[in-house]
Amino acid sequence: MKILSRYILKEHLGPLLFGQAVFTVILLMNQVARKFDELARRDLDPEIIAHFFVLTLPFILAVTFPMGVLVATLAAFGRLSADNEITAMKASGVSLYDMLTPLLGAAGCLTLFMIWFNHGVLSETNHELSRLEADIARTKPTFVLREGSINEPGGSGNYRLVVDRIDRRSDRLYGVRIHDANDPALQRTIVADSGTMGYSANGRDLVLDLHKGTVYELKLRKPSEHRALHFDRQQLVIRNVGSVLERGQDEDDYRTDREMNFEQLLAEVRAERVELAEADSAAVSVAREELQAYLTGA
Repeated sequence: MKILSRYILKEHLGPLLFGQAVFTVILLMNQVARKFDELARRDLDPEIIAHFFVLTLPFILAVTFPMGVLVATLAAFGRLSADNEITAMKASGVSLYDMLTPLLGAAGCLTLFMIWFNHGVLSETNHELSRLEADIARTKPTFVLREGSINEPGGSGNYRLVVDRIDRRSDRLYGVRIHDANDPALQRTIVADSGTMGYSANGRDLVLDLHKGTVYELKLRKPSEHRALHFDRQQLVIRNVGSVLERGQDEDDYRTDREMNFEQLLAEVRAERVELAEADSAAVSVAREELQAYLTGA
């Protein structure tokens, strides 16, 4: 009987692994298709993107594991039936209960494993994924300068950039015009023959190094007061333009129900019951006071 049990379990193992792998790859590719473009636009490190998809795997496995078990059961018993092996087992005195006993034992072990997996692994990875998604949502997309069009780098300042030509090999800009709209009472425009663009050491601030240009300033309330300042070289720094992922602090430990293990869910239920009881008690007290006031007034 031990040989028969091992044989039946062996027949399930191959289809289980195959079905699990196929369904996992399909759902993972679906996640990649839905999320990769958004993550890539924010210019995140490859390690962050890979970490994001690794964190989605536990949720996918929790869905695909029962699907793999179903495929394994159908494939194994389908093959045994097609090859008349089930008929041969029954003819040899093996009952259906004897054939199902090892599978019921394996199903019990898999059930315990999935309970542990959902309790310990899935809740924590869901919480970590939720925190990572919130951190990514706060990350601004990388500013990409396009020639011949109005560019708005964003960040802390209100600037608009127009560049006639960009030499991609040397990263040099030609025909640079910058409109500074930070002061509503002052119209300020910077015109430069050439320049370069880069980021500061912290990766956040956009640094424009301009050469041979003029700064035109015009007070809107007093148009007669205008001036032009010529320069050979000027550096303009626009703050908080780069995309730097900042991870949230661990103190913010709010969790949804999908991010809680069994103990946390039970604690949440108990807290909600206490809060509901307090609300009911307060409502009863208010009703009594209102009734007492009504009777006294009457």
